[in-house]
Amino acid sequence: MMKTELYTAGVTQTETTDLASLGFTLGSLPVRYLGLPLMHRKLRLSDYRPLIDKLTGCFTNWANRTLSYAGRKQLISSVIYGTVNFWTSAFILPKGCLKRIQSLCSSTSLWAAWIKSNRIKEESLWSCDVEKAELWTWRSLLHLRPLASRFLRAKLGDGKRISFWWDIWTPLGRLIEIFGDEGLRELSIPSYASVSDACNSNGWRLRGARSPSAEALQIYLTTIPLPNSNTTPDTFY
Repeated sequence: MMKTELYTAGVTQTETTDLASLGFTLGSLPVRYLGLPLMHRKLRLSDYRPLIDKLTGCFTNWANRTLSYAGRKQLISSVIYGTVNFWTSAFILPKGCLKRIQSLCSSTSLWAAWIKSNRIKEESLWSCDVEKAELWTWRSLLHLRPLASRFLRAKLGDGKRISFWWDIWTPLGRLIEIFGDEGLRELSIPSYASVSDACNSNGWRLRGARSPSAEALQIYLTTIPLPNSNTTPDTFY
C-alpha cells in the first residue's frame, strides 16, 4: 500500500474522501510512468524535455568514447530510435521536438568532419575550386553551392568562424561576389581571412574606400559592434 498511488477521474468530492479513507495516497496528473509523462493534454516543451535531455546525454557519452561511424550508426538505429518509438507509441510528438531529435542525430556525422579535414582544410567551402575536385561526389556537392547559398546566412558573434569574403554576414551579400578578386587587394584582406582577422581592438583593418561598394561596406561596419573574444560564437542559420 505504501508503494501505491490512486488516480481518479469523474468522481465527486465525497467519493474522493471515501477512497482516501482506504489508506491509499491520492495522486494527481501529470505523473511519470515507465519514463513517460501521463497527462490529459497535449505535450508542452517542459513535458518532452526529459526525452531531449536523455538523447543529448546518449550522444555526449558516445562522443566521449570516440565511437566509429559504424558504431554510432548502430547505436542511433537501436537506442535512439527505440527510445523515440517508445514515446511515439503514446504521444504525437510536436514538430519542434522531432526537429531537435533530427538535429541531434545529424550532428554525429563523422563524414562531415572528414570532409572538413581532408577536402576543405583551411579554405572555405565556397572558395574550393571545383576543377580540382577529384571525386565525382565532391564535385557534385560543389556544384550545388549556388543553390545552397540561397538558404544560408551567418550571424556575427566573435567573428572566428565566419569567412570575411565567402559567407553572407552583411546585408550586402557575399562580399567576394560584390568586389571580385580585385577586392582582395582593394581592401587588403586575404581570401582565407575570417571576420575577426579583418579587425583588431582599434577597429576594422580595411583600406580607405576606393569604390561605392567599399564605401557601402564601411558605412555598414560602423553600425555594428566589433567582434571580439568576449562575445558569443558565430552562428549559421
